[in-house]
Order: sequence, then C-alpha cells, then structure tokens
Amino acid sequence: MRRTLLKFTWVLIFTIAITGCANEETPAPKAENTAPIAQFEWLLGDWERQGRTAVMLEQWRKTDDNKMSAVVYKISGSDSAVTERISLEVTPDGIYYIPLVDHNPGPVSFKLVDDTNEIFVFENKAHDFPNRIIYRQLSPDSMHARIEGSNDGKEVGVDFFFARKKN
Repeated sequence: MRRTLLKFTWVLIFTIAITGCANEETPAPKAENTAPIAQFEWLLGDWERQGRTAVMLEQWRKTDDNKMSAVVYKISGSDSAVTERISLEVTPDGIYYIPLVDHNPGPVSFKLVDDTNEIFVFENKAHDFPNRIIYRQLSPDSMHARIEGSNDGKEVGVDFFFARKKN
C-alpha cells in the first residue's frame, strides 16, 4: 500500500510538472505601437488659436486603433459653437482626413499623400477649396495647420498656428 501510494505520488508530481511546462506560455515580445494611427497621436488633446474675432479650439480624441476624431469650436466671449467635426481614419485604401463643415453637403475625404519630416499632407484634388490640408508638429505644445488650393483661379494658402491648451 505504501509503495502504491508512493508510486501514485511520483506519477502525480511528474504529471503536474509536465502539464505545467506544457501549459506555460512563452511571453510574446513586447510589440511597439505600429498602428498607422499612432503617428498622429501627438494631436491628442486640446489645441487653441486666437482668430481675428474669436478663439478656435480643436479637441482631438482617439476613437480606436484606426480612428481619431476632433471637434472644432469657435469661442467668442461666453458663446461657443461647433464649426467642424473631423475624422482621421485608417482604411485598407489609405489614411484619410475627413472634415465635416456646415457649408459642405457632407464630409469630404482627403487622402494622406505625404508624411515625411513630421509633415502630414492630405489631398483631394477634386474638392473646390481647399485641395490640400497640412499638419505639422512644431514642438510638443505647438502645431501649424495649413489649407491650400485654387480659389477663383488663384493659388491660395491659409495658415493656422495652434498652442496646446494647458488644463
């Protein structure tokens, strides 16, 4: 009886040891964030700029691994109004900047055509104006946005300089 119990104990210990080793998972190497939307995460947060008559505020949030969104407010005194909604989306066809503004009947898609040297250029040659939207991070707390295109046969560019809003 004692031998049988001893054999049983050894078999049990051996089985547990083998099972434990077989179920032990090798930890996967820690992957860096390589999602295409990650290159735009510096936009996350609140950005403001002083306009001629009001303060403009862009509030960027990450929706998921393939999408970010922003709401743009115009703030004049104690009044505020939403002037634009923006989606930044990764699709199988590319990365798109999609603004929705009141004066367009629907959203307009601008495809990312260049992303060198921390400058992101989105383009839609078929749109009336702008044809290009450009974002550039100047520092962790400042950015430059620019819209460009042909307006009444003339090439036009408008610059917007933003500072990160401190909460």
